[in-house]
Order: sequence, then C-alpha cells, then structure tokens
Amino acid sequence: MPALEPHVGANLARLVVELLHDSGLDVSDLSALVPPVDPIARIPASSLTTLLEVASRRLGDPNVGLHAGERADVGRLGLFGLLQQTSPTPRALAPVLRKFSRLLHDASVFDLRERGDQAVFTYRCEDADRQSVELVIAALVACTRRIWPSCPLQAVFFAHAAPSGSDAHASFFRVPVHFDAAWSGYAISATHLDEIGVSADPGLHAALVEYAERVLDSIDFVAAVRHAVGRGLIRGASGAPWIAAELGISSRTLHRRLQEKHARFSAIVDDERSRRARTQLSANERVAEVAQKLGFASPGAFRKAFKRWTGQTPVEFKRGSTEQ
Repeated sequence: MPALEPHVGANLARLVVELLHDSGLDVSDLSALVPPVDPIARIPASSLTTLLEVASRRLGDPNVGLHAGERADVGRLGLFGLLQQTSPTPRALAPVLRKFSRLLHDASVFDLRERGDQAVFTYRCEDADRQSVELVIAALVACTRRIWPSCPLQAVFFAHAAPSGSDAHASFFRVPVHFDAAWSGYAISATHLDEIGVSADPGLHAALVEYAERVLDSIDFVAAVRHAVGRGLIRGASGAPWIAAELGISSRTLHRRLQEKHARFSAIVDDERSRRARTQLSANERVAEVAQKLGFASPGAFRKAFKRWTGQTPVEFKRGSTEQ
C-alpha cells in the first residue's frame, strides 16, 4: 500500500499568498499551488512547504511562516476557523481541535494539557517544516486573541531550534517563547479555560461540527484511517477502538468501511509503522526508542517486524543510512 502524502487546508497557503500580494509582489505564477477560494479546499503539504520557501526568498524573510500566520482571522481559516469562532470556551474547543485537526493538516495532533495554572494547547505534526509549524501556531494565537481578548497568552513553545533573528517571535507573541520544547503550542491561564468567547454560538457551533464531520467523511476513507493511525502512533495509541473514536465512528463501522475499500486495518497499521520506523532510524534514533514509540512489546519484536519489512535488521538499516 503506497504512502499517502498528507494534505493541509488551502487557507494556510492563502495567508502566504496574501502576504506576498500585500507586499507588492506578483503572485500570478503561484496560482497552481493554491486552488480557488473554498473553505474546505486542501492541497498537498509539500505545496505549502514550496510556497513558504518561495515566499521567504522573494521577501527576504527568514520568518515568513510567522508573519503569514500573524494575519490570520477566523474567516481566513475557513471551516476550522469558524469552529474556533463559535466554540463556547477554550476548554470546549480542545476536543474540537483534536477531532478536526485534519482540516488543518492530515498529520497533526492537538491536545490540551493542564499544568498547574497553565493550560497548554499542544500541536505536533510529524515531518512538518519550521515555517509551516510557525504559520499554524501564529494563526491559532491570532485567532485566540480575537475570540477571547481578555484571555492572556502566557507562553509559546516550539519543538524546533531557535532560528536566527527570533526577535520577530518575541515581538508578535509578547510572551516568553521557548524553543527546543517537547512540543509546539501555546499556553493560556488555566483560570480562563471556561471563559465565554465574544462570538460563542452553541447552536451554530453544533451545526458546524455536524458539517465538519460530513466533510471529513467525504475525504478518502482509507487515507483518513492512515493519517489517524499516524496521529495515534505519535500519541502512543494505534488500536482500532482509539482510531475509530478519532474518526467519530464505531470499531465495527471502521472495519466494515475498510472492507468495502478492500483494505485491512492491520495492514494499514503495519505499513504506517514501517514508514515511521525507517524515518526515525534514518534520524539516528535508538532502536529501543523507536520500538517503544511504535508500540512494540519489545525491541526483539520490533527487530523481527523490521526484518520482514526491509530484509534488514534495524542496525543494518541505520548503518546504511549513515553511509549514504
């Protein structure tokens, strides 16, 4: 089963194009990367990465993702933004972000972590480049400030290393920015988690949730399962009950719909584990750590599976990757 490239919401790309256009630059040659305005349109993640690289060169801006994200409002984030706008409270928004993360990026995982007086909205996205991650975090913070203006931002986190010229981050966020963190995300005061948003609309929010469920259902189902498995592996959960819950269906429905597509859940999990194992070993992660991350009972079980996938042991594969 071939790997499927993750897709992202085209609204993220439009933020970048708008930044270029408002800076007086010609964007006519970039139209192929961004489809016509559509609140649920999606593009390959690689197209967004290419667009950000082009924008960075043309603007001479090493932080173009951050500066494009600053421009976000709920309208510019399409359906995902409308779900934020109508959500009653930040606490109520957390499961919505998690459930509908695919509207923003197929491979993303959102969580809410409460740590003392801080509530941290975390964002993890495997293989996403720095500019794309900063675009998402800046856009979410910009929208949060508009929806909950009296809800103070406390800190921002990025899993990547601090780029040169990170003063731009301090200027926009106006709170401590921590790089090389365990995850990317932003923190607000936990005492504001139940604060009512200025545009809260429970009725409209419920209708939008129902519509968003239909939108996700219309996306290729096997791809949806594959990306849910990927998110599950990041979280340490890849069993059918967890994946089914992530997709908003029962385990029975999950297996039935896959059978209709001539696909097997176990094969999808196996293929996703294989892909991630090669990626992580190429990044020089320890064999035992990779085995644990991918949910194997022991390093020995992982070695046996890896040999079946590639014909090599993990150590042989790592040695070959190092020598290339």
